[in-house]
Amino acid sequence: NAFREERNAFREERNAFREERNAFREERNAFREERDALREERNAFSEERDAVKEENKEKDNTSEENDALEEESEVLTKERDVMKIDNETLKSEKNALETKYTALTSTLREQLECPVCLEVPTCGPVPVCPNGHFVCSKCKDSHCPTCRGRMFSGKSLLAVKVIENVEHACRNENCGKFFPLEEYKLHLTACLHRTVNCPSPNEFCSRKMALSKVYDHILEDCQGSLNVLFTEYNFPEYNFPQYLGFTSILKHS
Repeated sequence: NAFREERNAFREERNAFREERNAFREERNAFREERDALREERNAFSEERDAVKEENKEKDNTSEENDALEEESEVLTKERDVMKIDNETLKSEKNALETKYTALTSTLREQLECPVCLEVPTCGPVPVCPNGHFVCSKCKDSHCPTCRGRMFSGKSLLAVKVIENVEHACRNENCGKFFPLEEYKLHLTACLHRTVNCPSPNEFCSRKMALSKVYDHILEDCQGSLNVLFTEYNFPEYNFPQYLGFTSILKHS
């Protein structure tokens, strides 16, 4: 009996040890789980900290970029102000040069102007008297119209060079535009103020006028205009420019 009691006591002690061992294992596993949770929390915190650092770096970079942009903007503003001043200076210089050029060319044109027809020659040769007075080829006579000195065969090469390099004023009334010599010759053939004949038959109207005035002339006082004839015969629906022609009304007149 004593042996049995000792054996049972040993078994109980062994079972208690086993229970204690299992409890220790459970406690160890719980500790490991808690440790893993702490590691995960630490890793999450590290990631969050790194993200905050990156964000702060981006903010610092953005702030530096903003500062750089502000400095660049200030530099550009100063450059713009300098360019404005330079531009105004260039405009003033340009205006001064244009004024000088206009005055110079005007003086040259006045010196080259023929004292007879009052036109500036557009081609050479340019006759000149011994005293240096110019006259155009078509107005040349035996005596100088300015000093009345005898005209010989003198010609001015300088005057021809000036003619080739100054701008010439359009001779047509109400135009007054200036062109270089080559453009001037082309302009005369296409100027809106060049002199043309009235487009009506000569037996009705033979007036000459500026091309820019032909329309008003036909509407108002051209005797060969259908506008006048239809008004006279009381046919207002055919007035110019709805109907333009001479044959039909002439047949009925």
